[in-house]
Amino acid sequence: VHNNLRLGLDGPSDVPPVIWINHITTWLAARLGLVISRTTLAKIVHWALALLNPNPENQEILWPSLRLILEIVLYAGLTCFSSKADYSKTLIQLLESILQDSGSLLDCSNGFLVQRDVISAGKNCVIDVSNLPDYLRHYLMDCLIGQVLVSRLHNRHKVDRTDIMYCIDEGDLLVCRESENAFPNGLSPLSLMARLGRELGLQSTIGVSGLQN
Repeated sequence: VHNNLRLGLDGPSDVPPVIWINHITTWLAARLGLVISRTTLAKIVHWALALLNPNPENQEILWPSLRLILEIVLYAGLTCFSSKADYSKTLIQLLESILQDSGSLLDCSNGFLVQRDVISAGKNCVIDVSNLPDYLRHYLMDCLIGQVLVSRLHNRHKVDRTDIMYCIDEGDLLVCRESENAFPNGLSPLSLMARLGRELGLQSTIGVSGLQN
C-alpha cells in the first residue's frame, strides 16, 4: 500500500454519489471514532463534489481528496458546516492524523476501484497492508469490500454461484467485537458480506490466529 495503492473517496460509477457518501463517511467515522462529526464530514463532501463537478452528466465525476476536505474545514470556519465548533475541531484533528499515518495512500482524488481495476479486467489482486496502523487496515478493508457490496446491493445483483472471493489473512482484529461495535448498527462491511454475500456472489475466507467470541 505504501508504494502503489491510492484510495480516494470515489465509489462505483453505478452507485449515486448521495448513496456512496453515506457509506464512505460512515466507514471513515467508525474507524476514526468520528460518530458526532460524521454529518459534518458528509456535508463537506457533498459541497465539494458539487463545486468540483458543475456539469457532472458530461464527465467522469471528480471527487474531493481527504486533504482537500481538511483544507475546506480549516479555512471555511468552524461553524460553517456544523452547528458546534467542537465537531469541526474533532474532524480537523482526526483528518490530520489519518493523512499523517497513511502517507500517500489516501492522498488522492479518484483512486483504486475493485470492479474497474480488478474484476472487469479479469485479474486477481493481492494487497499487502504490512506496517499500517490497525484502524487504517480496517478502513481499507471496509472500502475494498464495500465498493463491491454497495454496488451489488444497489443494482439488486443476484447470482447462483460465487464469482468474487476475498481472502483475508491475519484477520483477528477485523472480526473482534470491538471492530463491530464501532458501527452504529453493529455490522461492518465484512459482516454484511458474510450475511448477504451468498446471493450477491461474494465469499470470504478469513485467517485468524485464535478463535474469539
